[in-house]
Amino acid sequence: MKTICIVNGLYFPHTGGVESYIHNLAIHLNKLGYRIIILAANTEKVKEFEHLERFTVYRLPVINLVDRRFPIIIPSRKTVKLLRQLKNENIDFFLIQMRFYSTSILGAVLAKKLKKPSFIVEHVTGYMTIDSKFFNFLGKIYENWVSRFVRKRVNAFYAVSKACARWLSNFKIEAKGIFYNGVNLDSIELKNKRALKSKDKINFIFAGRLIESKGINLLIEIFMDLQKNHDNIFLTICGDGDLGEQLERKTKNNEKIKLTGQIEHKKVMSLLQSSDVVVIPSYYPEGLPTLILEAGACSCAVIATDMGGTSEIIENSDYGILIKPNNREELKKELKDAMVKLIMNEELRENLANNLHEKIIRDFLWEKNAKIVANEIESCL
Repeated sequence: MKTICIVNGLYFPHTGGVESYIHNLAIHLNKLGYRIIILAANTEKVKEFEHLERFTVYRLPVINLVDRRFPIIIPSRKTVKLLRQLKNENIDFFLIQMRFYSTSILGAVLAKKLKKPSFIVEHVTGYMTIDSKFFNFLGKIYENWVSRFVRKRVNAFYAVSKACARWLSNFKIEAKGIFYNGVNLDSIELKNKRALKSKDKINFIFAGRLIESKGINLLIEIFMDLQKNHDNIFLTICGDGDLGEQLERKTKNNEKIKLTGQIEHKKVMSLLQSSDVVVIPSYYPEGLPTLILEAGACSCAVIATDMGGTSEIIENSDYGILIKPNNREELKKELKDAMVKLIMNEELRENLANNLHEKIIRDFLWEKNAKIVANEIESCL
């Protein structure tokens, strides 16, 4: 049995799209007969070494920066001990997610030192940014340097969308192929999905990090405005982040807006199945939003900004409403118009939901996408 080490900066219990991606990829590569090890940062201060049902997880001690979005490995005795243990795992292949994490650099260096083949998979379509022009400037310098560094130490680059592949060209890197994200049907109960939808209410939902670039403040602002004329609409917001406390204060007396905080994935999927419309008002440099795939699997209509690989799923108006976020005012107007359109047109909501559901089940299941990854790994081995 060949051993694949999947490397990423972040992993559960830290939650996000990339964490979900590697978790499901690990499960399905294991089903295909591979032994899987996940190497990540211990951002949540949990078990450093853990045997799960289908794979083993190594979590390295780190210093958390940028609200745990950018962990830096601590060069401690504990780190050395874990890496020594990892080297004895007889790894055959390194599958590294993202270019710029300290774990990504470590994965590329380990692969080179152990003379094992490796790929890097790109998940974003822009530079990592925070609310500081100076640190964003330094971040660009760092990303350009680290891209040159890891490029010399891996066999090939891939991307989770065509948009991500185009982004790699900014670093003079050509993606060899696309490893699309997917949905895991084991986590979704597809039976009686229509019976879960309310006939009297229209339920909107957002799930993701509560940060400004995800557009969550704008969504709440628009929803509160729409409430004045539509008393049958409700909004659920799942996730946590920098804006969590601010949003709680903002929505405290609004009975039609529910903030769940960070909840387990199964509960999010359950909420999606009882929702009508998923709204993704992000202007974050998305790769291929997992939420769109899960929305389609759960038969929700989708309103989303045209970021990253979103248009590779919502290819035309048969599959959802796509908004181009040129500026905040235009985004606000188009997002509000789209929400009103779906509030007023039940038939359109159902058609969009059904069309997207069929597309996701046809093209974006992990059973299919994991085989593509496995075939590329085998061709390299």
